[in-house]
Amino acid sequence: MKKVNVHIVTYNSQDDIAECLMAVLEKTYPLHQIMVIDNQSQDNTVQVLHRLQDRGITVFANKENNGFAGGHNQAIRMADPEVDYYLVLNPDVKLHPDYVVSLVEAIEKDPAIGSATGMLVFTENPTVIDSTGLRINKARRAFDRGQGEAADRWNLGDEVFGVSGAAAFYSKRRR
Repeated sequence: MKKVNVHIVTYNSQDDIAECLMAVLEKTYPLHQIMVIDNQSQDNTVQVLHRLQDRGITVFANKENNGFAGGHNQAIRMADPEVDYYLVLNPDVKLHPDYVVSLVEAIEKDPAIGSATGMLVFTENPTVIDSTGLRINKARRAFDRGQGEAADRWNLGDEVFGVSGAAAFYSKRRR
């Protein structure tokens, strides 16, 4: 079984983080590590996180805000070196229970795939797409593929230019 880490970077996320982590804990695929990096939240995010630590969640409270990428890079550096995949999540994401297993299966079928994402829908209207990955236009600007469209139009996987940072799945495999 492939080892999957989940990394979430928070900043003033007290209203969303508990629900996000509860959805992560309900995954059908066993997770190796769940790491939350808090970037010096000024609200009660850290207190909410400490209440969830007994569920196997590791919390690191930074003394300064390292930003989104800095926080995720910190989590990757601190992760078990034997991890196969990293799932990078925003704290307001609520994943489907099969999200991880679907992405592991897709990447394992094709070793050329380095990153993947699922269909992301809006919480307030789950019939509408937020992103199904990134596309790039001729001017080299990236856009969320499918954004604002009906979710039932996007049930098939396809190659994309990139993945949304809200729920990105990265392979550690090197070629």
